[in-house]
Amino acid sequence: LFLLRFEMNQKLLRQKVDFEKSIKNHQTTIGELLEDKKLLSEKLEALLSDIRTKETKFTSRVHNLTKTNEIELRKQKEIILAAEKARREKWQAQECKAIKDRTIRGMEPEIKKMVDRHNTEKRQLQVQHEAELQASTSSFVCRLQFSLM
Repeated sequence: LFLLRFEMNQKLLRQKVDFEKSIKNHQTTIGELLEDKKLLSEKLEALLSDIRTKETKFTSRVHNLTKTNEIELRKQKEIILAAEKARREKWQAQECKAIKDRTIRGMEPEIKKMVDRHNTEKRQLQVQHEAELQASTSSFVCRLQFSLM
C-alpha cells in the first residue's frame, strides 16, 4: 500500500509538472498571441490612417480635376460658340452678297432700259433745244434785219 501510494504520488507529481509545463506553454503562447494582436492592431491603425490620408488626397485631387475640367469645358464651349458665331456671320455676309448680286443682275435690264430712255429723252431735249435755239436765233436775226431796214 505504501508503495502504491508512493507511486501514485510520483505519478501525481509528474502530472502536476506536466500540467504546469503545459500551463506555462499555454501562457507563453497566449502572451505571444496577445503581442501579435497588439502589433497587428498597430499595423491596422497605421494602414487605416494611411487609407484616410490617401482618401483625402484622392478626394482633393478629384475635386481639383473636376474644377479644372469644368473650366476647360467652359472655355471649349466659348470657343465653339465664337467659332459658330463667326461661321454664321460669314455665311450671312455671303448670303447678303449673293442676294445683292442677284438683285443687281435682276435689275440690270430695267436699269439699262432706264438709261436708254434717259439718253433718248436727253437727245430729244437736245434736239428740241437746238430747234428752239435755231428758232430764237432766226427770229432774232429776222428782227435785227427788220429793224435795220
